Amino acid sequence: MATPESYRMADRPSRKHFTRVNPEKNIQTTEPKKLESISKDNKKTNIVNPTGTQYYGTTYVPDTNLTLACLVFLCFNIPLGLVAMYLSLSAAKFYRDGDPKQGERKAKCSVIISLFSIVTTVLLVMSYVLWITIETQNKRKLRHT
Repeated sequence: MATPESYRMADRPSRKHFTRVNPEKNIQTTEPKKLESISKDNKKTNIVNPTGTQYYGTTYVPDTNLTLACLVFLCFNIPLGLVAMYLSLSAAKFYRDGDPKQGERKAKCSVIISLFSIVTTVLLVMSYVLWITIETQNKRKLRHT
């Protein structure tokens, strides 16, 4: 029968799980603790370990107006809001992938579609309300004459 001490030895991690650093080349032999970290200022820091040395690259992802697109989707115009949300998310993807020119273009298209949707919806609602009031006034005039 096994002793409690042998169970404790089996539960311990083996020596190969520890992180070892080769002092000659400064190469870490286990996986890095964290591959990506996102800071508070919308900067994404990538840690790449292809040859043992770690490279830090920072990609800035600006605001792609996703909140405006969601507002348009929920309050004004569902189809154009979906298009604006898609463009905003694709702009963020292009920024993350390192193509800021394409990301800026998609973000600008998202804002234009969102503003167009807000203006057209407000104009349609105002014209409908105006039409209803004119029709009710015409019916009142016809009844009184």
